[in-house]
Amino acid sequence: MSGPARAGATYADAAQEFINGEVVFYYSGSWQVGRMDEQVGDFFDWKVVGSPCGPAGPCSGMPGGAGIVGFEQTEHPEIVAKVIDFLAQEDIYAEAAARTRNLPAHLGVAQTGVEFEGATPAAQAALTAFAADLPNVAPEAFAYQGYSGNRAMYGITVERLSQAIVGELSVEEALARMNDDLEAAMSEAQ
Repeated sequence: MSGPARAGATYADAAQEFINGEVVFYYSGSWQVGRMDEQVGDFFDWKVVGSPCGPAGPCSGMPGGAGIVGFEQTEHPEIVAKVIDFLAQEDIYAEAAARTRNLPAHLGVAQTGVEFEGATPAAQAALTAFAADLPNVAPEAFAYQGYSGNRAMYGITVERLSQAIVGELSVEEALARMNDDLEAAMSEAQ
């Protein structure tokens, strides 16, 4: 679980409270697996569970990750394309995911499964659980991740939902202010 923001739109990471055993559930992402594995150690058993699910719609995490891209300004577009084609081959991609302990974005690799190199049993189980959930990521989550205004929305979401969580605003007021905040941020960006 991530607690309410402690300073406006600033994200307040609650990982340390989980690691110290002060909270029993921490909602975060796969990038935390190495940290949990290293810092929790054998202090307690931890595992990854699916995204919380309610009646409002699909249960989905947020996609993220890294990518290898070619820039159109390159002097050698054919070579860049060949490198990207090579790296995108399923077996090569699977090996890269295993070595770097990154979740595969390739659904074929995700469905086959990845034996993450050097991962402890807890980290392997955690990464496998995250990877197994990839086909369930909602289309809206992909759209949000790729939306040009997403950085503004992330801060607005943290600020306004935190205000609703601590009782400064009702949920309805928070949603209305989110909309107004986003309109103002987008007009400033233009």
